[in-house]
Amino acid sequence: MFVCADCIAIFYVNSSDQFVPIAIQLVPGDEETVHTPSGNEYDWLLARMYFRASVRSTHEWIHHYLYTHAVSETFAIATFRNFSRNHPIYKLLRQHVRTAPAINTDARVLLVPHGSLANMSNHLNAPSSVRKRYKTFNIHHLDIPASLKMKGLDDPSLLPNFHYRDDAMEIWGAVRKYVTDVVMHYYTCDADVVGDHELQSWMYDVAHEGIGWQDGNLRGFPDKLTTRDELIRMATIVIFASTAQHAAVNFGQMETYRFIPNAPGSMILPPHKRGEADHKRMMESLPGVVTSSILISFSYALSEYAKDEVFLGDVPDRLFTEPDVISIQQAFKQDLVRLQAKFEKRNESLRYPYTYLLPNKIPISIAI
Repeated sequence: MFVCADCIAIFYVNSSDQFVPIAIQLVPGDEETVHTPSGNEYDWLLARMYFRASVRSTHEWIHHYLYTHAVSETFAIATFRNFSRNHPIYKLLRQHVRTAPAINTDARVLLVPHGSLANMSNHLNAPSSVRKRYKTFNIHHLDIPASLKMKGLDDPSLLPNFHYRDDAMEIWGAVRKYVTDVVMHYYTCDADVVGDHELQSWMYDVAHEGIGWQDGNLRGFPDKLTTRDELIRMATIVIFASTAQHAAVNFGQMETYRFIPNAPGSMILPPHKRGEADHKRMMESLPGVVTSSILISFSYALSEYAKDEVFLGDVPDRLFTEPDVISIQQAFKQDLVRLQAKFEKRNESLRYPYTYLLPNKIPISIAI
């Protein structure tokens, strides 16, 4: 039986611009489980392990599975069900969503079920975790500028050196510009959006059959599109979630999780109170060899790129044939090339380079 601490942490930006934890409470309402760096060395070290274990489960089942895999599949099904193959939005989205249903089918067999090795080695299982978070899930979680602002993480002057935010915003901007140019080419005014029956059917399908099918709660998703800006926002969300966001939350798993104490997938003993931790208690709290091996194996498998991986900006399927739109695709590719050079230049001065959102490391769709 594994334990997941219902913990909370307070972080602080210190004088060196480092975002560091200064207090962790492992049990709500229990002051004896509040640990700080000024306390016992093992108390603080073990508290961080419990916190990181909780973060790992939230990352895996919510930010990885729900916010990218499940979202991409929802739009994929609606895309293939409602658009004809010559529709411009079908051509825009197809290459970004087409692999999600297949990989998610495998996930529902190998990872998500209660009896799977992945669930048996994690202290939180996927079905219950996703169901709980889905109650408060909203479209703003997928809109990166809105999500960062909602969390108070959008201001670089308050939180410097947050490279995910900085790179994600740059790529979001490039994707939005690309989507805007394509949408403006095919839709000359808002009335064109309103009058596009395939598009309206697609949005209704996403909202009612995909997002709100179980309880009728559309979670901020519109069931119709009335302006070009609304269409641009929705298509940007789909493409970003299926490409850059998935790359950011997926391909660093082996690098982050291969050292089990850094982010255990499960803990054995209940959270400790002040003064209870020592080396023996710490080792007995961590998962054993078999469980650790399973956790590392899954991290390795999920972090691997396919041998024939296609990356963002490449166009494997020549669905658009109009010269103007092909030029738009080429301009998008050049925007990504410029961002690649910018990120690499920044990384030269970093002790720990941030590479997960380098455009040449962002697959064009979710295939793992």
